[in-house]
Amino acid sequence: MSKFSDSIEGRLASLGLSGKLGRFYVAALKLGSAPVQQVAREAGVGRTTAYSLLEKLKDEKLVTLVQKGGKTHM
Repeated sequence: MSKFSDSIEGRLASLGLSGKLGRFYVAALKLGSAPVQQVAREAGVGRTTAYSLLEKLKDEKLVTLVQKGGKTHM
């Protein structure tokens, strides 16, 4: 990760988004509209973990989901 990403992750951690959840959120922000599987790869988490993290972010209203071509995009 870059120095910038480390800084962002540190700030997110202070807001309660730490570890995998923070990495996943940063990856989603970096990629913009992307399939969940692509965000998971970017964050370095498994697909099933990604959907669990996604639910947490959705519950906090930090992401919006849309269906495109049969895939869930963030």
